[in-house]
Amino acid sequence: MCPVLALGETGKGFGKICPRDGRPNCSIVDALPPEHHSPTTHFVSWCWHYTLEVVVSGVWLWAQSSSLQTAEVFLWMCFFCNNQYRIQDGSCSNSDDLSAVFESRLSSARNMLVILDTFLTPHYYKRAWCLFETFICLKKHFPMTVILPPKELTTFKQVLETSPWRVRDSFLQIDLQNAEASVEADALAIKDLVRSSFGFDVVNTMVKEEFMSWLMRAFQEYVKGTIHADDQNVWTI
Repeated sequence: MCPVLALGETGKGFGKICPRDGRPNCSIVDALPPEHHSPTTHFVSWCWHYTLEVVVSGVWLWAQSSSLQTAEVFLWMCFFCNNQYRIQDGSCSNSDDLSAVFESRLSSARNMLVILDTFLTPHYYKRAWCLFETFICLKKHFPMTVILPPKELTTFKQVLETSPWRVRDSFLQIDLQNAEASVEADALAIKDLVRSSFGFDVVNTMVKEEFMSWLMRAFQEYVKGTIHADDQNVWTI
């Protein structure tokens, strides 16, 4: 989707002057009319590997279960907000001053949405950027909401009823030191930062505990019998 919507002559920002550097070609968000963008209310942490269905259904479910007015919600997603033309030509790198840049974006939003594609084996657990973003959110004590596609509810119930130990196994995957990124330089920069500051054990432990807490809350709702076929709120705890 990126090569069509965010890059090349078909990109939404193609030929339009970027308001941030004054050069031709801008990000998708900068190509939109003013009424369609505003200061960020939620930072979205996700994987580029995801299908459109995973992202759209997850965000839709969150919007339906949230008490927020959707007209007042503005999401920050790297796909839409980063200038992909600059990243492609090498004049802008995600790994440049990554800690300061990311913390600034998250601090502006003060809320983070985490999108997982599956319940048991989410790609999120293996991505360096994702684990780093989760850790920084926890360190800054900002609210974090975990989102799953509605279809994952069936898997959740089946696992709890037949093989709950598989949940434990999924958490064993979380290890930032072995996580990957689409751009190798990003992964190296993230790992160097963690290695020289917090340490991998601290980061891994905090991230694992947060996702375990989320699952425990979901499990409690299940035990209480409040999860029904048409009740999806468990996925936006």
